[in-house]
Amino acid sequence: MVNRKKLLLRTVARYCYILYRLFSLESVFSCSVIFTFYRAAFGLRQALISNEDRFYTYCNKIFAGWDFCITDGNAAKLKQSSLMYELKVGSADERIISTYQKHSRPMPSL
Repeated sequence: MVNRKKLLLRTVARYCYILYRLFSLESVFSCSVIFTFYRAAFGLRQALISNEDRFYTYCNKIFAGWDFCITDGNAAKLKQSSLMYELKVGSADERIISTYQKHSRPMPSL
């Protein structure tokens, strides 16, 4: 009877050890997946915020630059051409900056 109890304790302990290993591996895997999703969501949020900045720059140039009190057609055409020139210069500046960033190395984070 004593040998049977020892055998039963060994088998129970062995199965518990196997289950412990499986649960620990599963918990590590699930934590790493959760952390990966969290970092991906954080990076996506940062990318959207940085892309919105460019969009808002153009919107601010248009809405803040337009004078709604203009009644003369010639003045409206001049203002429209002025705004178009500002947008072209802004897009050319962004293109130059992105070209420089492509050719330069990113700064290492400390």
